[in-house]
Amino acid sequence: MFKSLYDDMSFIENKYHKTNEPFNPYDRMAYHGYEYDETTGIDDDTMRFELNELAKNLTDLPHPIAKAKLFEFLLENARIDVNEKDWFVGFYNWGRLLWHNTITAWSNEVFEKIP
Repeated sequence: MFKSLYDDMSFIENKYHKTNEPFNPYDRMAYHGYEYDETTGIDDDTMRFELNELAKNLTDLPHPIAKAKLFEFLLENARIDVNEKDWFVGFYNWGRLLWHNTITAWSNEVFEKIP
């Protein structure tokens, strides 16, 4: 029983950051942990590309609808992991993938209109 407990503890401690490597608290989301099953979704580069392409087709929609469609795509295509060692679903893609096509793009729209 205790061996399993310690194995699980080590897994959870290293899920989001390898404890034997340096930790940068300012870039804490730049680590995937272990590799997830590739059949569950797409990688980060493909995700960014596909979100950019989708966003080009959503420019005429109200922002909340466009963001919902981008988020739907992200959830349907993100790599996930469920395992016996912890209770939390792992989402592989990292780096605030929607920001570029929502917050950054829309704040630029506002500042472009300010003289």
